[in-house]
Amino acid sequence: MTPSGTADEPLRCGVLGEVVLVTGSRTRGFGRRRTAEVLAALLVDRGRSMSVDDVVAAVWGDEAPPTAATMVHGAVRRLRTMADEDRGRDRGRFVISRAGRYEVPPEVGLDAAEFEALVAEARPLTASSPARAARLLDEALALWRGPAYEGIEQALARDEAGRLEELRRRCAEMLAEVELALDEPARAVAVLEPVVTADPCRERSAGLLMLALARTGRPAEALRLFERVRVGLVEALGVAPGPELREIEAGIRTGGGAPARRGPPPPPQRPPVPVSSFVGREDDLGRIAGLLTEHRLVTVTGPGGSGKTRLAVEAALRNPTRAAFVDLTRSATPDRFDDIVAEAIGIRTGAGPPAVTVARALADESILVVLDNAEHVLDRCADFTRDLLGAAPSVRVLVTARERLGLPGECVHLLGPLPVPHPRAAPEEIGRSPAVRLFVQRARAVRPGFALAAEDVSSAAEICRRLDGLPLALELAAARAAALSLSELEAALGDRFRLLTHPARHDAASRRAGLAATIAWSRDLLDDDGRRLLAGLGVFPVTFDLPAVRAVMGDAGEDPAPTLARLVDTSLVQVDDVSGDRWRYRMFESTREFARTCLARDELAVLRRRHADHFLGVCRRAVPHLYRAGAGPWLDALHRDRDNLRAALAWADGPDGDTEVLVGLCTGLWHYWDVRGSRAEGVRLLATALSRIEPQHPERMGLLSALALLHLGRGEFGATETAATEQHRLARAAGDRRWEGDAQALRATVDWACGRFDRAQQRYEDAIAASLAGGDVWRAAMAEAQLARLHRDRGEPDAARALARCAAAHAAEVGEELAQGLAGDVLASIEQRWGDPATARRLVETALEHYRLIGYREGEASALALSGRLAVTDADPEGARICFEQAHDIFRRIGHRAGVTATADGLAALDAPGPRG
Repeated sequence: MTPSGTADEPLRCGVLGEVVLVTGSRTRGFGRRRTAEVLAALLVDRGRSMSVDDVVAAVWGDEAPPTAATMVHGAVRRLRTMADEDRGRDRGRFVISRAGRYEVPPEVGLDAAEFEALVAEARPLTASSPARAARLLDEALALWRGPAYEGIEQALARDEAGRLEELRRRCAEMLAEVELALDEPARAVAVLEPVVTADPCRERSAGLLMLALARTGRPAEALRLFERVRVGLVEALGVAPGPELREIEAGIRTGGGAPARRGPPPPPQRPPVPVSSFVGREDDLGRIAGLLTEHRLVTVTGPGGSGKTRLAVEAALRNPTRAAFVDLTRSATPDRFDDIVAEAIGIRTGAGPPAVTVARALADESILVVLDNAEHVLDRCADFTRDLLGAAPSVRVLVTARERLGLPGECVHLLGPLPVPHPRAAPEEIGRSPAVRLFVQRARAVRPGFALAAEDVSSAAEICRRLDGLPLALELAAARAAALSLSELEAALGDRFRLLTHPARHDAASRRAGLAATIAWSRDLLDDDGRRLLAGLGVFPVTFDLPAVRAVMGDAGEDPAPTLARLVDTSLVQVDDVSGDRWRYRMFESTREFARTCLARDELAVLRRRHADHFLGVCRRAVPHLYRAGAGPWLDALHRDRDNLRAALAWADGPDGDTEVLVGLCTGLWHYWDVRGSRAEGVRLLATALSRIEPQHPERMGLLSALALLHLGRGEFGATETAATEQHRLARAAGDRRWEGDAQALRATVDWACGRFDRAQQRYEDAIAASLAGGDVWRAAMAEAQLARLHRDRGEPDAARALARCAAAHAAEVGEELAQGLAGDVLASIEQRWGDPATARRLVETALEHYRLIGYREGEASALALSGRLAVTDADPEGARICFEQAHDIFRRIGHRAGVTATADGLAALDAPGPRG
């Protein structure tokens, strides 16, 4: 076949309209909607690789069919085929795969990227070279063929389409301004009319269109447009037109057009020139700049020490208009506020309200007013800002505070800590981390020639993590690098509040800059309820939810929710997760340690007991749901509270603890430890719990079962046999068939692993009979699946298939995901070896879905490896490679050496020469 394109023609994608593929002058749409949706998912964040799961989530959300992954692979193949047909010999440059992930590489053109580049190029030319700017903006708007991502309804594409549409409207407004400056009002009218028709409440577009209409001799139309906008704003939003639109309307009525400009304002106080460089906040700075172009009031909130002032200084220095910087730390009380602001702006306060005086001085001059560190005069600052913005339409205000002002139209940017390295990050990734970069740069300031040596990388990463990436804490720690090695500095963080003060000077200003003083400043602004709750929250090791807070603060008499909200507002507590029906919160480690210092020893003891009792209740409520349908969300809930559960276990295991709480927690958590891979932790705690209870304790058989199972998962067969044998003896003595069957299944698995197949078979059969007699269908299903696997490995297909089907039937009766996944996984492997590959594929996809619903990574990797072998059978090397790579990555992460070896062999076989199948 002769290709319709050549390798010299560029390959481009179009999303400004229907999603299309463009080669030279040829534009091709997609006959299959799913193909377009998969491409859209990859294009929304072009250049970033996406796993198959990521693509499935983007396209189907929570309603993905079992075959969704296969459909993604098929869509990618169709996209590659289309690109290859158009590109001829230059194949494989579109939708590349790397480490089992897909991406559209950045060198593939995208009309949305071209559009944004043209707008960015035009923006600085609007004043200096308006004709050139007009040509660029015209070219940008001409790229649009219709609504962005037209026909793609997925949320990811809709969000990106909304962003692009907003930029399109801003581009039209910019072009209209340029056309007005070039005295081409008719062109401005043509550009703006569609924008105002689509969004009648967009005041900026309406104002520009009113000016353009007036300048084309149509003032009556301009005034009618104002009335339509006014009515629309009142009906849709309940607000009146803003001062800028009202001034334009007044100017048209008096025949003057746009409002007249007045003389220059007095020179304001400029932002302080920073001594140190700006590190790690480039994204935040860009976000602030963007917000200031769209909003007249932007407030940067965040905890003490997060770098709000430094960010505001940099934003002011880089702001294209003039900036006045007001340091409100000099205003110790609200009474001094007016004088401090007037001095910074360069005016004298008169008899009238200071905001009106400032507004009159600044007139309609474009200026940015920065009100820095406003939390202690928040109400006064809010009143001033509201009055100033209402009286001075060209003024914009940037506020930094530990909470928002709460004014209408306020846009809040929450400044979090600097990103810290992941605990498993490679050394080169650690060096690129913004938190480490800041730490290293500040360390060089006190120790010239400082460099991050290989032996110091892990210490630097740990310092940054323990200090939560807070810039103030990192800078104070780096200052100690002149006297301490990084390993010594890491160890000294146990007494961080004494360590992290200014090391050189001891005046009042430097003492206020210490870490403890920074947190204390926020605490001192709270009322008594806020201080008490802040101290009590120190008992939580990381995250927590509102029911846990209520349980721990149980004697307060009042609901702590309003006070908790206040702590969030003041940035002492952070919102960690808003998914689900319960929000989760957290405190930075330094704040948590400070909170604990506010508690007396007896107060801390009471709170820790309440904390442990609450999470014992969490476990007990979860247990009945872990062995039935819908177990996944309950396992997820335990996983979210894993740090709290560990803290409760540590207390129960400690000198002030309670053995019954320890036993109850272990009884409730063993299944979670097994499924989510925390077996070493479980083995230690279960052994401790067993050592503290009597031989006839009612929970002993369950604890022995759990201990044997976790030892088995770690390949510790001798310890498994010892625990399971004692469990079997106790069960026989008590006549408990359920625990008897469980013990026999555990011992059978040891026999199987050690090559004692006949004895393993007999014990599995005994286990199944005992479990069913004891009414434990779940354990019977698990034992049947294991016995089916034994028959499979012995080359007995009929027995293996029969038992696997029994296991599947019993698992379906119970409905629990692990049992269903295991039964389906085993049956799929039997069908792959002796039966129908199509049936095997269906079964393994279903098993994979079950495993993922409960987060069973070991099972997920097993099913992926089987999917890889099935893809090899289907002569699909690309699909096999993706499955093997994903399985290999999971096996490597969970430390499953046999799985790592098997999947590595599968990948090697794909690269070996010769036929496959």
